[in-house]
Amino acid sequence: MTKSIIILIAIFFLNFNNPKEKLEDFNGSYVTAESGLLCREVPNGKIIYKFPYGTEVEIIDRTDIELTITDDGKEITGDWVKVKAKNSNKTGYVFDGFLKSAWELDPQKIAELTPSHFIKTSNPKGLLLNGIYDIYDINLNITRQININKISEVIILSVTKFDRPETRKPIGNYWKEHCEWGKFLKIIYKNEEIIVFGRNILQVNSNEHKTYKTKKINFVFAENFLTNSRTSIHELSGCFSVNNILIKSDKNYSLIYDSESTKEDILTFFDNDYGSEHISSLIIKKDTIYSNVGQNFQEGIGEYKLKIFNNNNNWKFIKYDKKRDYQQD
Repeated sequence: MTKSIIILIAIFFLNFNNPKEKLEDFNGSYVTAESGLLCREVPNGKIIYKFPYGTEVEIIDRTDIELTITDDGKEITGDWVKVKAKNSNKTGYVFDGFLKSAWELDPQKIAELTPSHFIKTSNPKGLLLNGIYDIYDINLNITRQININKISEVIILSVTKFDRPETRKPIGNYWKEHCEWGKFLKIIYKNEEIIVFGRNILQVNSNEHKTYKTKKINFVFAENFLTNSRTSIHELSGCFSVNNILIKSDKNYSLIYDSESTKEDILTFFDNDYGSEHISSLIIKKDTIYSNVGQNFQEGIGEYKLKIFNNNNNWKFIKYDKKRDYQQD
Protein backbone atom coordinates (compact mmCIF):
# COMPACT_ATOMS: atom_id res chain seq x y z
CA MET A 1 0.00 0.00 0.00
CA THR A 2 2.78 2.41 0.93
CA LYS A 3 4.59 1.75 -2.34
CA SER A 4 1.39 2.45 -4.31
CA ILE A 5 0.93 5.78 -2.54
CA ILE A 6 4.51 6.80 -3.32
CA ILE A 7 4.03 5.99 -7.00
CA LEU A 8 0.79 7.98 -7.12
CA ILE A 9 2.50 10.96 -5.49
CA ALA A 10 5.21 10.80 -8.15
CA ILE A 11 2.66 10.67 -10.97
CA PHE A 12 0.82 13.58 -9.40
CA PHE A 13 4.08 15.49 -9.16
CA LEU A 14 5.39 15.00 -12.69
CA ASN A 15 2.33 15.93 -14.82
CA PHE A 16 2.91 14.86 -18.43
CA ASN A 17 0.31 16.82 -20.46
CA ASN A 18 0.87 20.09 -22.33
CA PRO A 19 2.26 22.51 -21.26
CA LYS A 20 3.88 19.98 -18.99
CA GLU A 21 6.79 17.68 -19.76
CA LYS A 22 6.31 14.66 -21.96
CA LEU A 23 6.87 11.17 -20.58
CA GLU A 24 10.17 10.72 -22.40
CA ASP A 25 11.55 13.77 -20.57
CA PHE A 26 11.69 11.60 -17.41
CA ASN A 27 13.26 8.44 -18.79
CA GLY A 28 16.72 9.01 -17.28
CA SER A 29 18.22 8.21 -13.88
CA TYR A 30 17.95 10.69 -11.03
CA VAL A 31 20.11 11.35 -7.97
CA THR A 32 18.30 10.46 -4.73
CA ALA A 33 21.10 11.16 -2.23
CA GLU A 34 19.73 13.99 -0.07
CA SER A 35 23.18 15.43 0.62
CA GLY A 36 24.19 15.08 -3.03
CA LEU A 37 25.97 12.32 -4.94
CA LEU A 38 29.76 12.45 -5.27
CA CYS A 39 31.14 12.05 -8.78
CA ARG A 40 34.73 10.82 -9.19
CA GLU A 41 37.36 10.64 -11.94
CA VAL A 42 37.54 6.85 -11.53
CA PRO A 43 35.78 4.44 -9.14
CA ASN A 44 36.90 5.31 -5.58
CA GLY A 45 39.08 8.04 -7.09
CA LYS A 46 39.31 11.83 -6.83
CA ILE A 47 36.06 13.71 -6.29
CA ILE A 48 35.36 16.10 -9.18
CA TYR A 49 31.66 17.02 -8.74
CA LYS A 50 28.73 16.67 -6.41
CA PHE A 51 25.36 16.20 -8.11
CA PRO A 52 22.44 17.62 -6.09
CA TYR A 53 19.28 15.68 -5.31
CA GLY A 54 17.09 15.37 -8.41
CA THR A 55 19.92 15.78 -10.94
CA GLU A 56 19.21 13.77 -14.08
CA VAL A 57 22.10 11.69 -15.45
CA GLU A 58 22.62 9.29 -18.31
CA ILE A 59 24.50 6.07 -17.60
CA ILE A 60 27.06 5.78 -20.38
CA ASP A 61 29.14 2.85 -19.06
CA ARG A 62 28.95 0.21 -16.36
CA THR A 63 31.68 -1.48 -14.34
CA ASP A 64 31.77 -4.76 -12.43
CA ILE A 65 32.98 -2.94 -9.31
CA GLU A 66 30.41 -3.51 -6.58
CA LEU A 67 30.05 -1.36 -3.49
CA THR A 68 27.98 -1.67 -0.34
CA ILE A 69 27.48 1.31 1.94
CA THR A 70 25.43 2.01 5.05
CA ASP A 71 23.11 5.01 4.86
CA ASP A 72 20.94 5.94 7.83
CA GLY A 73 21.36 2.42 9.22
CA LYS A 74 20.38 0.75 5.96
CA GLU A 75 22.73 -1.21 3.70
CA ILE A 76 22.68 -0.17 0.05
CA THR A 77 24.44 -2.27 -2.59
CA GLY A 78 25.25 -1.15 -6.10
CA ASP A 79 27.94 -0.72 -8.75
CA TRP A 80 30.18 2.06 -9.97
CA VAL A 81 28.85 3.47 -13.24
CA LYS A 82 30.01 6.22 -15.56
CA VAL A 83 27.45 8.95 -16.04
CA LYS A 84 26.93 12.20 -17.90
CA ALA A 85 24.77 14.89 -16.35
CA LYS A 86 21.96 15.88 -18.66
CA ASN A 87 22.31 19.35 -20.19
CA SER A 88 25.96 19.65 -19.15
CA ASN A 89 29.37 18.20 -20.02
CA LYS A 90 30.00 16.84 -16.53
CA THR A 91 30.97 13.17 -16.65
CA GLY A 92 32.46 10.80 -14.11
CA TYR A 93 31.83 7.75 -11.96
CA VAL A 94 29.14 7.48 -9.30
CA PHE A 95 27.64 4.83 -7.05
CA ASP A 96 24.38 3.73 -8.68
CA GLY A 97 22.72 2.83 -5.39
CA PHE A 98 21.56 6.44 -5.30
CA LEU A 99 20.29 6.53 -8.89
CA LYS A 100 16.56 5.92 -9.26
CA SER A 101 13.76 6.54 -11.73
CA ALA A 102 11.78 9.78 -11.74
CA TRP A 103 8.87 7.94 -10.08
CA GLU A 104 10.95 7.48 -6.93
CA LEU A 105 11.81 11.15 -6.42
CA ASP A 106 10.26 12.93 -3.44
CA PRO A 107 8.51 16.16 -4.56
CA GLN A 108 9.12 17.87 -1.23
CA LYS A 109 12.85 17.10 -1.39
CA ILE A 110 12.93 18.40 -4.96
CA ALA A 111 11.47 21.69 -3.71
CA GLU A 112 13.97 21.91 -0.86
CA LEU A 113 17.18 20.50 -2.36
CA THR A 114 17.19 20.64 -6.16
CA PRO A 115 18.49 23.74 -7.98
CA SER A 116 16.11 25.21 -10.53
CA HIS A 117 16.50 23.74 -13.99
CA PHE A 118 14.62 25.27 -16.91
CA ILE A 119 13.68 23.41 -20.09
CA LYS A 120 12.66 25.05 -23.33
CA THR A 121 8.95 25.04 -24.07
CA SER A 122 7.65 23.99 -27.47
CA ASN A 123 4.84 26.56 -27.38
CA PRO A 124 6.02 30.14 -26.63
CA LYS A 125 2.63 31.90 -26.84
CA GLY A 126 1.56 33.14 -23.42
CA LEU A 127 -0.72 35.55 -21.60
CA LEU A 128 -0.10 37.34 -18.31
CA LEU A 129 -3.34 37.92 -16.39
CA ASN A 130 -3.98 40.96 -14.20
CA GLY A 131 -2.31 40.95 -10.80
CA ILE A 132 0.84 41.58 -8.79
CA TYR A 133 3.74 39.28 -9.68
CA ASP A 134 6.93 38.52 -7.77
CA ILE A 135 10.05 38.53 -9.97
CA TYR A 136 12.68 35.91 -9.14
CA ASP A 137 16.39 35.39 -9.76
CA ILE A 138 17.80 32.14 -11.14
CA ASN A 139 17.87 30.68 -7.60
CA LEU A 140 14.16 31.50 -7.22
CA ASN A 141 14.69 34.28 -4.70
CA ILE A 142 12.28 37.23 -4.95
CA THR A 143 13.98 40.39 -6.21
CA ARG A 144 11.06 42.76 -6.92
CA GLN A 145 7.41 42.96 -7.98
CA ILE A 146 5.48 44.16 -11.01
CA ASN A 147 1.81 45.15 -11.26
CA ILE A 148 -0.09 43.98 -14.36
CA ASN A 149 -3.35 45.88 -14.90
CA LYS A 150 -4.11 44.58 -18.38
CA ILE A 151 -3.94 41.03 -19.79
CA SER A 152 -0.70 41.07 -21.75
CA GLU A 153 0.95 38.89 -24.36
CA VAL A 154 4.29 37.35 -23.36
CA ILE A 155 6.80 34.96 -24.90
CA ILE A 156 7.37 31.84 -22.81
CA LEU A 157 11.02 30.83 -23.16
CA SER A 158 11.31 27.94 -20.70
CA VAL A 159 9.77 26.37 -17.60
CA THR A 160 11.19 24.53 -14.60
CA LYS A 161 11.38 20.79 -15.11
CA PHE A 162 9.64 20.07 -11.80
CA ASP A 163 6.69 21.66 -10.06
CA ARG A 164 7.56 23.69 -6.98
CA PRO A 165 5.75 25.66 -4.28
CA GLU A 166 5.47 29.39 -4.81
CA THR A 167 7.08 30.15 -1.44
CA ARG A 168 9.76 28.47 0.61
CA LYS A 169 7.60 28.21 3.72
CA PRO A 170 7.38 24.76 5.39
CA ILE A 171 4.87 22.44 3.75
CA GLY A 172 1.90 21.54 5.96
CA ASN A 173 -0.78 19.40 4.33
CA TYR A 174 1.08 18.15 1.25
CA TRP A 175 -1.93 16.80 -0.63
CA LYS A 176 -3.82 20.06 -0.19
CA GLU A 177 -0.97 22.51 -0.69
CA HIS A 178 0.48 20.68 -3.69
CA CYS A 179 -2.56 21.80 -5.69
CA GLU A 180 -1.04 25.28 -5.54
CA TRP A 181 2.40 24.17 -6.75
CA GLY A 182 3.41 24.99 -10.31
CA LYS A 183 6.13 25.84 -12.77
CA PHE A 184 8.41 28.84 -12.66
CA LEU A 185 8.75 30.41 -16.09
CA LYS A 186 11.29 32.46 -17.97
CA ILE A 187 9.27 34.88 -20.06
CA ILE A 188 9.77 38.01 -22.11
CA TYR A 189 7.49 40.83 -21.00
CA LYS A 190 7.91 44.28 -22.54
CA ASN A 191 11.26 43.24 -24.05
CA GLU A 192 12.62 42.17 -20.64
CA GLU A 193 13.44 38.57 -19.68
CA ILE A 194 12.07 37.79 -16.23
CA ILE A 195 11.32 34.74 -14.06
CA VAL A 196 7.83 34.43 -12.58
CA PHE A 197 5.74 31.76 -10.89
CA GLY A 198 3.11 30.16 -13.15
CA ARG A 199 0.03 31.32 -11.26
CA ASN A 200 -2.26 33.28 -13.61
CA ILE A 201 0.03 32.78 -16.58
CA LEU A 202 -1.64 31.06 -19.52
CA GLN A 203 -0.18 29.14 -22.42
CA VAL A 204 -2.24 29.71 -25.57
CA ASN A 205 -3.17 26.49 -27.35
CA SER A 206 -5.62 27.57 -30.06
CA ASN A 207 -7.77 30.40 -31.46
CA GLU A 208 -11.16 30.51 -33.20
CA HIS A 209 -12.07 33.58 -35.25
CA LYS A 210 -15.60 34.99 -35.23
CA THR A 211 -17.50 38.15 -36.19
CA TYR A 212 -19.60 39.68 -33.40
CA LYS A 213 -21.69 42.78 -34.18
CA THR A 214 -19.53 43.51 -37.25
CA LYS A 215 -16.41 43.31 -35.08
CA LYS A 216 -13.70 40.66 -35.44
CA ILE A 217 -13.09 38.66 -32.25
CA ASN A 218 -10.96 35.67 -31.33
CA PHE A 219 -11.87 32.94 -28.88
CA VAL A 220 -8.60 31.99 -27.19
CA PHE A 221 -8.19 28.58 -25.51
CA ALA A 222 -5.36 28.33 -22.99
CA GLU A 223 -4.20 26.61 -19.79
CA ASN A 224 -2.10 27.72 -16.84
CA PHE A 225 0.89 26.31 -15.04
CA LEU A 226 -0.57 25.52 -11.61
CA THR A 227 -0.73 21.90 -10.54
CA ASN A 228 -4.26 22.77 -9.43
CA SER A 229 -5.28 23.09 -13.07
CA ARG A 230 -3.18 20.25 -14.45
CA THR A 231 -2.98 17.21 -12.17
CA SER A 232 -4.05 13.86 -13.57
CA ILE A 233 -5.21 12.31 -10.26
CA HIS A 234 -7.39 15.13 -8.97
CA GLU A 235 -9.91 12.72 -7.42
CA LEU A 236 -7.21 11.54 -5.01
CA SER A 237 -5.78 14.96 -4.31
CA GLY A 238 -8.74 17.32 -4.53
CA CYS A 239 -7.04 19.15 -7.40
CA PHE A 240 -8.61 19.59 -10.81
CA SER A 241 -7.58 20.30 -14.37
CA VAL A 242 -9.04 23.12 -16.46
CA ASN A 243 -8.59 24.97 -19.72
CA ASN A 244 -9.30 28.69 -19.84
CA ILE A 245 -11.20 30.53 -22.54
CA LEU A 246 -10.79 34.25 -23.29
CA ILE A 247 -12.02 36.66 -25.95
CA LYS A 248 -9.66 38.92 -27.85
CA SER A 249 -11.14 42.06 -29.44
CA ASP A 250 -9.29 45.16 -30.68
CA LYS A 251 -6.03 43.68 -29.33
CA ASN A 252 -7.53 43.46 -25.84
CA TYR A 253 -8.08 40.19 -23.99
CA SER A 254 -11.02 39.52 -21.66
CA LEU A 255 -11.97 36.67 -19.39
CA ILE A 256 -15.60 35.51 -19.51
CA TYR A 257 -17.48 35.78 -16.20
CA ASP A 258 -20.53 33.96 -14.86
CA SER A 259 -23.46 36.36 -15.12
CA GLU A 260 -25.41 34.50 -12.43
CA SER A 261 -22.69 34.43 -9.77
CA THR A 262 -21.82 37.04 -7.16
CA LYS A 263 -18.24 35.77 -7.29
CA GLU A 264 -15.88 36.44 -10.17
CA ASP A 265 -16.21 32.92 -11.55
CA ILE A 266 -14.65 32.61 -14.99
CA LEU A 267 -15.49 30.26 -17.85
CA THR A 268 -13.25 27.18 -17.89
CA PHE A 269 -13.46 23.62 -19.20
CA PHE A 270 -12.06 20.60 -17.39
CA ASP A 271 -9.87 18.11 -19.26
CA ASN A 272 -8.01 15.27 -17.55
CA ASP A 273 -7.82 11.50 -17.20
CA TYR A 274 -11.06 11.34 -15.24
CA GLY A 275 -13.25 13.41 -17.52
CA SER A 276 -13.37 16.18 -20.06
CA GLU A 277 -15.54 18.89 -21.55
CA HIS A 278 -15.64 19.57 -25.28
CA ILE A 279 -17.15 22.74 -26.70
CA SER A 280 -18.90 22.47 -30.07
CA SER A 281 -18.93 25.07 -32.82
CA LEU A 282 -19.70 28.59 -31.65
CA ILE A 283 -22.79 30.04 -33.35
CA ILE A 284 -23.60 33.76 -33.26
CA LYS A 285 -27.25 34.89 -33.37
CA LYS A 286 -27.76 38.64 -33.09
CA ASP A 287 -25.88 39.68 -29.95
CA THR A 288 -25.46 36.24 -28.35
CA ILE A 289 -22.98 33.41 -28.92
CA TYR A 290 -24.34 29.89 -28.46
CA SER A 291 -22.63 26.56 -28.04
CA ASN A 292 -23.18 23.05 -26.68
CA VAL A 293 -20.66 21.55 -24.28
CA GLY A 294 -20.33 17.77 -24.08
CA GLN A 295 -19.00 16.08 -20.96
CA ASN A 296 -17.35 12.70 -20.44
CA PHE A 297 -16.94 11.21 -16.97
CA GLN A 298 -15.79 7.86 -15.69
CA GLU A 299 -19.34 7.20 -14.52
CA GLY A 300 -21.19 8.52 -17.56
CA ILE A 301 -21.72 11.45 -19.89
CA GLY A 302 -23.33 14.87 -19.68
CA GLU A 303 -23.95 18.06 -21.58
CA TYR A 304 -25.13 21.62 -21.16
CA LYS A 305 -25.81 24.66 -23.32
CA LEU A 306 -23.81 27.83 -23.17
CA LYS A 307 -24.65 31.45 -23.93
CA ILE A 308 -21.95 34.13 -24.15
CA PHE A 309 -22.73 37.84 -24.52
CA ASN A 310 -21.27 41.28 -23.94
CA ASN A 311 -22.78 43.41 -21.17
CA ASN A 312 -21.40 46.94 -20.71
CA ASN A 313 -18.05 45.91 -22.26
CA ASN A 314 -17.81 42.85 -20.00
CA TRP A 315 -18.11 39.33 -21.41
CA LYS A 316 -20.56 37.10 -19.54
CA PHE A 317 -21.78 33.51 -19.80
CA ILE A 318 -24.78 31.45 -18.73
CA LYS A 319 -24.93 27.65 -18.51
CA TYR A 320 -28.38 26.05 -18.92
CA ASP A 321 -30.20 22.83 -19.84
CA LYS A 322 -27.71 20.73 -17.90
CA LYS A 323 -28.06 16.94 -18.32
CA ARG A 324 -26.23 13.96 -16.85
CA ASP A 325 -26.54 10.29 -17.88
CA TYR A 326 -24.98 7.75 -15.52
CA GLN A 327 -23.85 4.45 -16.97
CA GLN A 328 -25.40 1.30 -15.54
CA ASP A 329 -23.15 -1.59 -14.54
